[in-house]
Amino acid sequence: MPGENGHDWDVNATEALAVARRLADEVLFPAAMRTDAADLLPDANLDLLAEAGLYGIAGPADAGGSALEAADAARVVEVLASGCLTTAFVWTQHHGPVRAIADADNTDLRDRWLAPMCAGLARAGVALGGLLGASSLLRARPTEDGWVLDGESPWVTGWGRVDVLYVAARDGEDVVWTLVDAEPSGTLTAEPLRLVAVNASGTVTLRFDGHAVPADRVIAIEPYTDVLARDAARLRVNGSLALGVAGRCCALLGPGPLDAELAAVRAALDTAGPHAAMPAARAAASELAVRAAAALIAGREPKTSTPSGWPASRCSCSSSAPGRRSGRRCSAGSAPTVPRPRSPPACTESPLGTARAEPLAAAGTDAPLAAGLQPVPTRRHPGAEPLGAARTPTPPSAGSARRTAPRAAGSARTRPGCSPRRTTAAAPPPGAAAAPPPR
Repeated sequence: MPGENGHDWDVNATEALAVARRLADEVLFPAAMRTDAADLLPDANLDLLAEAGLYGIAGPADAGGSALEAADAARVVEVLASGCLTTAFVWTQHHGPVRAIADADNTDLRDRWLAPMCAGLARAGVALGGLLGASSLLRARPTEDGWVLDGESPWVTGWGRVDVLYVAARDGEDVVWTLVDAEPSGTLTAEPLRLVAVNASGTVTLRFDGHAVPADRVIAIEPYTDVLARDAARLRVNGSLALGVAGRCCALLGPGPLDAELAAVRAALDTAGPHAAMPAARAAASELAVRAAAALIAGREPKTSTPSGWPASRCSCSSSAPGRRSGRRCSAGSAPTVPRPRSPPACTESPLGTARAEPLAAAGTDAPLAAGLQPVPTRRHPGAEPLGAARTPTPPSAGSARRTAPRAAGSARTRPGCSPRRTTAAAPPPGAAAAPPPR
C-alpha cells in the first residue's frame, strides 16, 4: 500500500533486514554519539525509519503493514539497535500500539489510526508503568461519555517524538487500554527523567489529574490477570535491544568467542516462550551486552584465566587504595598485606607512579587525595583541634586538681577494690644503674 509520499510500505523480512542494516551502518551508528549527547533524538532519525517502511513491520497488510513474524521483527530491532540504541528504543515503542489497534473491536479507532501508524505518519508510545504497584499507580473511572484517568505512569519513552500513547490504567480487577494524545495540558503533565544511558529518548513520568478520555478512544478492557499472564512476553523485544549492543561490539572486536555466545543467546530468546524462561533469557542478553562492551573498551576478548604476566596473588601495592582501584598488579607477586596509614605504596611499579605516591605520604591522611582516593579515617574526639594545629595549654580546673596532682614517689596506681598489679618506682639517682624491666 503506498503511503502519502508515494513510498511502498509493504516490505518483507529480507527487505526489512537489509534496509535496517544499511541505515544502522551508514546513518545511525556514525551519528550515535551525537544522538546520545542531544537533549532529544532528532526527528530525522525516525523519519528515515518511516520512509523505509519500518514503522509498519507489526501492522497487517490491509493497513499497509508488513506483518512480520515475531522472530523476524525481533531481528530488525536488533539490527537497528546495533546502529543507535536510543533511536531503536523510541521506535520499538510504536509496535505494541499498532498490534493492539489492529486487534481492537473498536473499528472506528482502527480505521482512523491504523494506516497512518503503519506508514509512520502517526507515531505511538506506551504508558504501561501505571500498572505497577499493589494497587496500581494509574486508576481509571468511568463517566457518562468515557473515562477519567488519575495517577501517574513512570518510564514513558518518546515524549516529544510521539503523537499518541497506548495507556494502561486499572479499574478494580480490570485494565482499561486507551489511546491518549501525547500533548501536555492542565490534566496531563510530564516530568523528564535523567538517564545514565539513552537519555535522548525523551523518557518521562506522566501525571494524570482528572484527564478525560472519550469512549471512542478505548482500545480494550480486559482482566488484570490476563495482562499479567502475558507480561513476560514483552521482554523479547527488550532482549533484542541488548543483543544489538552486543552485536555491534562483536563486529568492532572482530571474529571471536563472543560471536557464538551472541547466536546462542538469540536462540534462547527465540525459544524461551512467554513465561518463566523469558526473564532469564532477557537477563542473559543484557549480561552479554555488558561483557561485550567491556571487552571492546579493553580492546581484547574477555579471558576467564589470569592474564599473562599477572601474578596469582596480590602484592602490597595492589592491596593499597591506588592499586585496588586501578586493578593492576606489579610483578613482585608477594602475598597481600594490609596497607598502613600514612605509608605510600611500597612497590615502585605502582600504577600511579612514584611521583604520585610520594606526595600522598607527605600530605598525610587528612589531606585531600587525587583521583578519588579515600584517606584513612582518623578517629578524634569531637571538637578536637585539626591535625597539625598549634595546641594552647589549658589550665586545669579546680575539680581536676586531684587528677593532675603528681603522685608521691613509689605510690601505686590502683582502682578501688583492686589490688595493685604493678608499682611505679621512684626514678634512680643520677649515675645509678637502671633496674631491669619487670617480666
